[in-house]
Amino acid sequence: MKRTYPTNVNGQIFYIDEDAFMLLQNYLQQLKTTFSGNEGEEIVADIESRIREHFNEKINEGKAVIVLADVERVIETMGRPEDLSDTPAEGAPESSGEGKAQAQEGSRPFISFNMPTRKKLYRNMKNKVFGGVVGGLAVYLGWNANVMRLLLIILALCTKLFPLALVYLIAWMIIPPAVTPRQVLQMKGEPVNLDTVGQTIIADSPTTPPAVEDGNFFNTFFAIVGKCILGLIGLVAGVVSFACLIGFLCVLSGTLAMAFASSDVILQGLELSGMAWSLLGSIMAGFMLAVILFGAIAWGCASVLFSLPKTSKSWVVSLVITSVMLAAIAIALVVVGTI
Repeated sequence: MKRTYPTNVNGQIFYIDEDAFMLLQNYLQQLKTTFSGNEGEEIVADIESRIREHFNEKINEGKAVIVLADVERVIETMGRPEDLSDTPAEGAPESSGEGKAQAQEGSRPFISFNMPTRKKLYRNMKNKVFGGVVGGLAVYLGWNANVMRLLLIILALCTKLFPLALVYLIAWMIIPPAVTPRQVLQMKGEPVNLDTVGQTIIADSPTTPPAVEDGNFFNTFFAIVGKCILGLIGLVAGVVSFACLIGFLCVLSGTLAMAFASSDVILQGLELSGMAWSLLGSIMAGFMLAVILFGAIAWGCASVLFSLPKTSKSWVVSLVITSVMLAAIAIALVVVGTI
């Protein structure tokens, strides 16, 4: 059994297992080495505050002890010390190639502080209606996000919605979100150094009041429209999922009645009488596939609207595998039934 340690994180006690405790202790020590001085202390304090929020989420989910995977996830979200500063943290591995050559040249790294980096395309999680795709694209192109949303709405209406909606969903899946301070700076094309990372972390701190952006009316308008659209999509998907579930149960009950009682009354009512067993199985597999897919859409919309807990990756992987298996079964049974 692993030992657990009561650990004070920003004024709150958490029980952390031995491996997670050593990793967290090393991470905080590297942060203190990377961010020195009064401003550095403020940055480290804000990072600890955000770490406490992440740990509280795990405790609220029912965890009693913070484990290694939780600490690794927090570090990945917050960013590693060597990624947050141009100066390598104590105990962190030295970079190779160009970065190592710069470190050996003494004052040369200071030149890079005033050299903007190229922008990278991320989803903007601070200015989003659905997934932040338009917000990220607006930052990348240097446009106003609200103007882009208006143009996209006009384009969607001209193309009958579906093509643009499909493109948006694909972009949502393949474009990563800007979560860590480094990613936020890369999205904006700003240099990644001590000053800019510190300002980003402090701006993201829960104790810092949010900045007032231009176009608050339009932001509020698009947020309301987005929630209405999400609610409508979720409602329709939920109704379709429930209807498919009822259809599955009806076909299943009719198949069982035919198999064990030699009665095809239910199947006659469903206009499925006389079908081969393989085709009935294909119909049931298709119904279950629709239940899963539309149910997942309904749950995703509800999660965004009501801030429900995020679905774990294991559940997502399980749903994907189950959907692929049901689709394969349905196709195979159709092929068998038509031979």
